[in-house]
Amino acid sequence: MKKIIKTKKYLIIFISILIFLTFTVKIIDLNKAKLLIKKNIRVFIIDNKSNFEFKKTSSNKIINSEYNITSYKNTYLKSMGPRAYFAKDDINLFLVTGTGHLMYMPIIHNNKNLSFKSIDTNFKNFANVKKNKSEIIVKDALIKDGKIYISYIFKKNDECFYNSILRGDLNTDKIKFDFFFNSDFCLNYNGYAVGGNLSDFKDNSIIIAIGDWSSYETFQTKHPQDLNNLIGKIISINTITKKNNILSIGHRNQQGLFYDKENDIIFSTEHGPMGGDEINLNRTPDINNIKNFGWAVSSYGDHYTNLDQKALYNVAPLNKSHIDYGFIEPLKWFTPALGISQIIKTENLLKVNNKHVIYVGALGSDLKEGDLSIHQFILNQKFEIENHIILPIGERVRDIIYIEELNKIFTYLESSSSIAIIDN
Repeated sequence: MKKIIKTKKYLIIFISILIFLTFTVKIIDLNKAKLLIKKNIRVFIIDNKSNFEFKKTSSNKIINSEYNITSYKNTYLKSMGPRAYFAKDDINLFLVTGTGHLMYMPIIHNNKNLSFKSIDTNFKNFANVKKNKSEIIVKDALIKDGKIYISYIFKKNDECFYNSILRGDLNTDKIKFDFFFNSDFCLNYNGYAVGGNLSDFKDNSIIIAIGDWSSYETFQTKHPQDLNNLIGKIISINTITKKNNILSIGHRNQQGLFYDKENDIIFSTEHGPMGGDEINLNRTPDINNIKNFGWAVSSYGDHYTNLDQKALYNVAPLNKSHIDYGFIEPLKWFTPALGISQIIKTENLLKVNNKHVIYVGALGSDLKEGDLSIHQFILNQKFEIENHIILPIGERVRDIIYIEELNKIFTYLESSSSIAIIDN
């Protein structure tokens, strides 16, 4: 009760100061003043919240499938991202927003509301990105061996940004993060094409996907094909020594990353330019056999029409074949692009013998084009596609995680800042 009274007191003081400052600086536009007050009140409330309740909003069968989907919404989350990413250990499910707010809930679900609790962290000490660059700087989260890893964009100065990782001891009360990794090659950040996905890996290692940072389109440089930097690469990082090694090159903007330990395959997804989204497989990834996925020599997309196409095609020809130029062909490519996102692999929901099943999220905006959906692929033992169905969700699917303990898939839907649970 004392905490509630104290919070209300601070809120009253905060609002009073804000109103005073609004009129002091002589903001003439009353509507702008109202929006300013409203926005800052919401931020204040969010920063001081300890619990986040996701209320059940719908439960339906997904069209043309055997899956059920139940959605849960939190009205505050959209002000905190709107992106968010999952991570889990054996006990809890964690959710981190695009702005670095971390929360958790026990892995128990009884078909009622989802209740998350905030975790106090020092993330804001590292969040040094100006608003005009991007307020969404967190790119993924991962838990491994009692540690939590947060992938985010680190700012050195106004023209120098890195793919970086923070690491802290896992705790549901308070987490103190420290620097774990910097990509050691900085570029100007436009908010796009930076990758940043994380996944568990073998031999005390994790992997991170580093995008090309629009280096072809903006800078007309061939960083993804250059082994002397980490731009446009998927790399492994030893969690003990912090040493990194390149596993694959020739990537554009990876949005999904999953390591299949049983079969020793890295599954990744990436955005093409205008078309050409890809699902890629790195079979038996090895630092002594670095795979090349072709960007931007080969791509099934095209350069954006608002750019200097003649100059770009001289640097990045976007050949409509990979194998003819010595690169690995995608498992699947999409033109038009569907805004491909996270990828996972699990055979537990769909009972098929001697097959592999992957699920891929889609962002975009047009449901008819396969956007706003989850794509299910059934693969044979050679990892060739035998069946592909689209599960229409109706929202941008940002992240997907399989919860083995519940035999359910949790997805984060960024259109409404909701969590959706899929089962059958």
